[in-house]
Amino acid sequence: MARRRRSRGAGIERGVLAASLLSGVILALAASGAPADPERAGSLALGEIAAGLSRGLRSTWERGLQGDGPGPPAGHVFRWREEPGPEPSPVEAGPGDAAAIAFDIDLLRADRAELLEDDLEGARGWIGTALDRPGIGPARRGAAWLRGIQLALRADDAEEARAYHRAASLELGGLEAQEGISLRLLIGLAIAPALEAEERAALGEELARGWTNEVLVLPGPGASLAREGAEVHPRESPEVDALRGALEELSGASLPPVGEARAVRALRQALGALPTPAQGGAWTVEATPLGLLAASRREGRSEAYFLDPGLCAEALASRAREDGVLRGDFQVEPSRTGGEASVVAGGIPLVGNAFSVDLRHPDPASLVATERARAARTRLALLAAAVVLAVAGGATYRAIRRERLLQELRTSFVASVSHELRTPLASILLMAENLQEGRVEGSESAHRYHGLIRSEALRLRRLIEDVLDFSRLERGVKPRLVREELELADWLDELERGWERGAQRLGGRVRLSRSALPATAALDGDALRRALDNLVENGLQHGGGAVEVTARAVESELSFEVRDRGPGIPPSRTERVFEAFVRLEDGDRAPTTGAGLGLAIVREIAEAHRGGVRVARPGDGPGALLILTVPLEEPDE
Repeated sequence: MARRRRSRGAGIERGVLAASLLSGVILALAASGAPADPERAGSLALGEIAAGLSRGLRSTWERGLQGDGPGPPAGHVFRWREEPGPEPSPVEAGPGDAAAIAFDIDLLRADRAELLEDDLEGARGWIGTALDRPGIGPARRGAAWLRGIQLALRADDAEEARAYHRAASLELGGLEAQEGISLRLLIGLAIAPALEAEERAALGEELARGWTNEVLVLPGPGASLAREGAEVHPRESPEVDALRGALEELSGASLPPVGEARAVRALRQALGALPTPAQGGAWTVEATPLGLLAASRREGRSEAYFLDPGLCAEALASRAREDGVLRGDFQVEPSRTGGEASVVAGGIPLVGNAFSVDLRHPDPASLVATERARAARTRLALLAAAVVLAVAGGATYRAIRRERLLQELRTSFVASVSHELRTPLASILLMAENLQEGRVEGSESAHRYHGLIRSEALRLRRLIEDVLDFSRLERGVKPRLVREELELADWLDELERGWERGAQRLGGRVRLSRSALPATAALDGDALRRALDNLVENGLQHGGGAVEVTARAVESELSFEVRDRGPGIPPSRTERVFEAFVRLEDGDRAPTTGAGLGLAIVREIAEAHRGGVRVARPGDGPGALLILTVPLEEPDE
């Protein structure tokens, strides 16, 4: 019957909530479909503005491609008249014939004389011997001239060094190399300290011109492209950068980090092929693995550079404002970059799917005028009514459900208390009548009857105390503790005797263990006794009749562990069991008896001591384990 009433009450609650929500939805739909919708008119006007501006931006973009370009370069500008050929190949000295071998042996003897025998003059002699041999190629002779200049300068013979340099200048073209580096460049850098200022300046100018025109071969596979943020630059190897620095110091001129042809070859290597823009100066923009590339060709000379989408969008916005297409606070930003302003027109394509922009405005609502005040008020009223109805329905549902739950708890509480009061009262009345009618024979039996009457009266008093305590707690009156120094051993002995009497009455047993306890502690013995009595009695009634209590001191706290061997407490109920009127009841367990106040009072007493109580998981089988802790000393206020 009670379950049927609960089900009927829950159905009424759900019905009230569903009806209110359904009414709110109907009103909201009516508001969104109202014929006089000011937002709809505003959206149409805003859409027309966005469409017109989108067409204007695309037209401005196309005019930019026909003029000075889509935007500023993001990095290096590549220029070429025709596709450069392959990187110049260095001419290295090969194996050679017998004369070449003898020439190489002379150079080795020069190195031996200089390095192993410290015979500088001997080394210079072997260089002269090598250069006197006929039929030697320029690459080998260039290496000998370089070693001869180095040895002559070491011997402070500037005249001989200058003679070697003059001979090399007449014969070497720039492609002859030693380990991939032009011998003409190496010889020029080596002889420079021995030249007069005018000669040194002329040499630097000549070598710088050869560097720019790629007459001098350089080490490595050539330049490569590197990205730094949105910018793309050609990059040389560290060896080439070091040679460029030395040549800049010699010539006093600033050389480009990468030669023009080498940069274009790096672009072709990165893209696979150079772009082929049409004649006439119009710009084309295409997507590449390194980003957007703009290219143009006029008067037979091509030019290309990479683009930064953000700078392109800024350039487009600037041109659009100059043309009168874009006014006010409109902003143009690359798509999918975000921003503080709202999107008015998103994804306006400029380069297919590779590059599009968003048209944004900080306050789109201010662009349109909505003068339909009556429709706006009607819609607002409908929406407000829908919200109020939904909120009121939710509040009504919560109030009805809360009232039903309170009524169920109140009914359960009254029934439980009535049952708990009736049982000890019936026992007391029955035993008193037996004593009064003389049905008890012998002083021993009468003494036992008196003990049972006292036990039931104490049980009755505990129940009444629980009800009165909880009544005070409901009114906000916390337990008042009277702390005193307790002799823990005597106090625990008294508790153990009381638990044994209660266990005999309920047909169970209680075992108390003590570990590392101090002699005294500042506690309210009566309040703490009531809390422990409640825990032990719960264990005796619902935990299989066998209860183990362990009292120990843990750091600065006194801990009581109450362990039973019953079905235990489900993990989902470990917090709720300390709430008032809550009793364990599920499909696998019969409803527990009692008013459901014991553990709530235990928690209040523990917290009044500045301690706590919690449910823990036993480590040795089934059952429940409750741990109550209180400080050993009264805490400072």
